[in-house]
Amino acid sequence: MVSNLKQVLFKPIFLVLVFSLSCFSLENQLNPLFLELVKGMSLEGTPTLAILPFSAPAQGDDAQAGQMVSEYAVAFFASQNQFQLVDRADFHRVLEELEFSQSDLADNEKTLELGKTLVAAYLVTGSITEALGKKMISAKIIKTETGEIVNSQTVTVNSQALTDFYKDALGEKASASSAIYRSLAVPGWGQFYTGHSVHGIVFSSLTAVSLGVLVYGIFDFVDKDERVANSIGKELVDGSSSQSDSIRAIYMQERDDAQVFVYSMIGVTAGIWVVNVIDAAIFGKKESNRVKKLYFSMNHDLRNSGWNAQLAYRF
Repeated sequence: MVSNLKQVLFKPIFLVLVFSLSCFSLENQLNPLFLELVKGMSLEGTPTLAILPFSAPAQGDDAQAGQMVSEYAVAFFASQNQFQLVDRADFHRVLEELEFSQSDLADNEKTLELGKTLVAAYLVTGSITEALGKKMISAKIIKTETGEIVNSQTVTVNSQALTDFYKDALGEKASASSAIYRSLAVPGWGQFYTGHSVHGIVFSSLTAVSLGVLVYGIFDFVDKDERVANSIGKELVDGSSSQSDSIRAIYMQERDDAQVFVYSMIGVTAGIWVVNVIDAAIFGKKESNRVKKLYFSMNHDLRNSGWNAQLAYRF
């Protein structure tokens, strides 16, 4: 019975823990990148910020990844409330007026001209490059009036992680099922995915605690079950009762109580998991109703960029 209990309980717990370790997404690297970019800046009021598309190779996965990193930057700074972002319609209008193309992203003079035309106090620009099989995402913030680079930051990421990031964003961000799937796999992940970190922390913490108590209960049950087995085994070997019936009855009662506790904790953990999935589904549904067109998309592709105007993304 003990070996069966171990198989039923330990294996799923082990798989969940292993899966959890593999769930670190590119977002966990982009957040510190953008936080460090504006860290220590002395701002007066809420200055206007323009975010430019991150430059990347014009073809292949990197082109799409560059666009999605830019979109993520828009979402990130919009949530920080430190800046007022340039209106999307104004951004597109100025791009058309200046006939701004992807190749212009690397031209400092043209980006400054764009920033001034947008009446933005600061510009965020960036690029995606490759070195030694790794992708480097670089970002810098520029004071438009003087052209001064206020700060710059670089993070090195796995190439596959970058590819998965844009495919995930384009294919799933607008789907409530994505949040459900994530929280079903790892409690709290769906809430983090939809931007509700407080709920994510609550459910991940509750699940961690309940799993910890469950593991403790399993070990406690195994220990008490072995004590009962040893007591009975010794009696069979010796041919005489080494323990009084009353003491053995106490051991067996303690074992049965430990077993009940284990099954109770299984129910509690499962309950937390279910409520967590329901919570993720609610937020996922709300977020799916807020789907907007890409900040950088236009009624036609940017000249020479190949960026598709029909894509959708939540921010």
